[in-house]
Amino acid sequence: MMIAETMRKNAENCRALADSTITEPFRTRYLRMAAAWEDLAKSQDWLDGIARSGAADQRKLDTAA
Repeated sequence: MMIAETMRKNAENCRALADSTITEPFRTRYLRMAAAWEDLAKSQDWLDGIARSGAADQRKLDTAA
């Protein structure tokens, strides 16, 4: 299994934990952890040379401003 896939699996596990918790602070923490794992997976994709173009990400930044 590739490193990025493992990171995405970790993110999926964090989201499952967020869905199963009953307290908001823990839910928030798990969702932040999931987002961090997703970011790490994207970085790993880039390092592996399989990242998609940054055009979609740039559009998100342009519309957020």
